[in-house]
Amino acid sequence: VYVLDKTIPFAAVLMTKHDIGVFLRLALPAGYRFCLYRAGLEQDWARLQAESRQVDSHDAAAAIFRDEFLKDRDLASRQCLFVIDENSDDVVATASLWYGDHFGERHARIHWVTVAASHQGRGLAKALLSHLLEQHREQSSDWLYLTTQTWSYKAIGLYRRFGFLPYQGPKPVNWKGSVTDFDQNTAWAWDLIERKLAGRP
Repeated sequence: VYVLDKTIPFAAVLMTKHDIGVFLRLALPAGYRFCLYRAGLEQDWARLQAESRQVDSHDAAAAIFRDEFLKDRDLASRQCLFVIDENSDDVVATASLWYGDHFGERHARIHWVTVAASHQGRGLAKALLSHLLEQHREQSSDWLYLTTQTWSYKAIGLYRRFGFLPYQGPKPVNWKGSVTDFDQNTAWAWDLIERKLAGRP
């Protein structure tokens, strides 16, 4: 969503949202439109991830899309969302309502939120989140989650505005590493994120 801050230590964290009906309802600004995945858009997805430095290369990003989304093309065609700049017809943002099993069972997750640097600050990420959370609310009464990292603390501030809360409970069963590592890493990571969001060193 925002430029990653790779000057700070990295740690992965989770956020959860249980009040699924409570979130900001925001539309896309004029000049943009949504579209769902269709064949070929995986290349635009890969470009966005590589340009944002969320993934090291276009080829690596294309492999991630293939492995994560194209195993269920039907679901991707309904829940992998893109934003098109109507002036240029370019794909400039993406996010998906996907599923993960970090907690040992299938739960919906907000996945791979990315906005092109030249289109940030225009409310595209907010509109994507609003749209996907509304879609989830219509489909399910279950809670949902997302994974992120310390480098994305600015995005974490946005997720909080949509009601996602830092997860600091027991280690999810399918989260890598030991319980001790998870507890320690989670504690210092959220302390670091809080300090960065408050503008403190």
